Amino acid sequence: MIQVAHNFIKEEDLKVLNSFYSKVPVGSLKDVAYVEPIYGGQSTEDKIIIDDKEVIEIMYKYERLSMLEAAKRFIFDRGLDIKGYRGHSGYELIRWQVDASLGEHADGLDTPPDWPFLDIGCLMYLNDEYLGGEIRFPDYNITIKPKKGTCVFFPCHFKHEVLKVLENPNGPTRRHTMPMFHWFELEHRKVSFGLRELLAENDSLSIVDLIKKTKVN
Repeated sequence: MIQVAHNFIKEEDLKVLNSFYSKVPVGSLKDVAYVEPIYGGQSTEDKIIIDDKEVIEIMYKYERLSMLEAAKRFIFDRGLDIKGYRGHSGYELIRWQVDASLGEHADGLDTPPDWPFLDIGCLMYLNDEYLGGEIRFPDYNITIKPKKGTCVFFPCHFKHEVLKVLENPNGPTRRHTMPMFHWFELEHRKVSFGLRELLAENDSLSIVDLIKKTKVN
């Protein structure tokens, strides 16, 4: 259930996203920049507002692409369909400095949500010129050191941690990530032509519009 998509983010998009933090002074071990906070109730006092239109457009683009990839891997490939899309987390870019880490936690409930709900985390990695900083899933004895452009997908109730970022003697050390979380409502497949086909064929439609087109009356 822990899946890795290599080369998920295009090189030209990585350059734009990584360059954003080159313009922002270091504030702490873990600097967070946002268009919308990941969790609406969180304080934004120490966070950085993203107002670069090109950066925002790329973040919106990968919100949609990560939703589609999560749906394919965890829903469509398992013979299920989407009954409803309950939304996603906000838009954030995170810069981790040397010694930054994050202890064991789950991105939501510690137990799986009841059927028919499914919450999927999508952690996108924007660079890899740092030491340490691996993501570890202790319950599964899995540790991943993603290459730049990789996206790691997993159910949000899976406990994980970020190991300490270590100094890279060969260059500047920072760890850039873009987290995204998607919340689905599922149903058993009822028709052969459903949301999965429309998602592939209607790039211009919003996720909500696509769901409305396939809603069973």
